[in-house]
Amino acid sequence: MGAGKTTVGGRLAELLGRPFVDLDARIEAEAGIPVARIFEQEGEAGFRARERRALAGVLEEGRSAAPPPVVAVGGGAFAEEGNRRAMLESGLCVWLEAPLEVLRRRAGGERPLWRDAGEAELLLHAREPAYAEAHLRVRSDAGGAAELAVELSERVRRWEGESREAPGGRAAGPPREGPRGRERRARTRGRGGRP
Repeated sequence: MGAGKTTVGGRLAELLGRPFVDLDARIEAEAGIPVARIFEQEGEAGFRARERRALAGVLEEGRSAAPPPVVAVGGGAFAEEGNRRAMLESGLCVWLEAPLEVLRRRAGGERPLWRDAGEAELLLHAREPAYAEAHLRVRSDAGGAAELAVELSERVRRWEGESREAPGGRAAGPPREGPRGRERRARTRGRGGRP
């Protein structure tokens, strides 16, 4: 949706030395057609069914992978409760947040659900409570993809270290904000962005 999941996710995977999976690319490869065509031919319900199956497969593969992959998923995948629960239980979930106008500009007319500005705004606001359940929330419009990937790699390593130390192997809560995370959040507040 233009938050930078593919660019940042790919760079993050490189920094961590892990495989990278873009869920939309996986869906397109399995379907043999682009996401926009799937929406045209099967509607949103057909796309979401494909998305659920592809995500379940990726998460299953990730459980046995060493190291586990970095997976980029669209906002609709995380907004669906069953998908969200599975992702939250599988690893660190990051919400790459950006203002609506940035998301629409980056996504262009490629995303079927983002073509109408009014509908896109309603959709984003409806999904925000689900997005807020992510372990980590980071503004993706406050710097470059390379800088953001470096920041996230540090936070992933810290979270994984805390997960190994916690009883049951999971971190007790979300990762602590690093100094650059606080600075990034403070910088974005001054630009009219929501904290």
